[in-house]
Amino acid sequence: CIGQGVHAEAGQWLFNNVPGMANWSIAKISAIPHGVTMVAHGDYRVQELQDVWAEQDNVNGLRMMGMDAYVRDKLQAGIQNSIDIHTNAPYHHSDLSYEMKFGEVMKLAAKDLLVGEAKDLRATRMEVGTDQPQTHGSGITMMEDVRFQTPVSNFTGTYWLFEHAPVPVLQYFQNVYLNFEMSDRAPDYCFSGAQPTPMECLRRWPHFQISTLTKVKPYRGC
Repeated sequence: CIGQGVHAEAGQWLFNNVPGMANWSIAKISAIPHGVTMVAHGDYRVQELQDVWAEQDNVNGLRMMGMDAYVRDKLQAGIQNSIDIHTNAPYHHSDLSYEMKFGEVMKLAAKDLLVGEAKDLRATRMEVGTDQPQTHGSGITMMEDVRFQTPVSNFTGTYWLFEHAPVPVLQYFQNVYLNFEMSDRAPDYCFSGAQPTPMECLRRWPHFQISTLTKVKPYRGC
């Protein structure tokens, strides 16, 4: 693992051996300790290394998330403030993170671990999400106190597994939105005092994780 873990969840990956009977190939089922569970369906395919890097370019500046300028500016200011406070800590590629070039961080981390590998190296790309209108059963369930304080929505995750490298490498970018603070575009009914406040009335703040992992020891025969 490069860096330190900041997120924990218990869960399981499911692989659908008969996808013709349901419109999904893989699913991620998770329980986060503070009272949130989710089922995220998706699909997988093999991706060339150059295509992996091209897709990770879109992680720079979090462009693929289409955030409001207000949220993006607040997010970047918070990241920069955190790095400024911890300048003596062993940050990896912190100069790139300071400018929100997270895709470059991922590519450099992978290159560190895939040194000497052939240019035609491929990854198994898995993508899952909770907002899948074509798939029944995906979604998020929250305890009531979470729903009243900071409800979450729209989990998405993309994972690249380089399992045919001498040492398997897993990279991922995943995000779930935290909903709080009244949106500038909230309609009139949002100010009726109803509790909990409807999520569509609130700003969506990204809560994302990026990581590069490598296998360090066998686990139960894996």
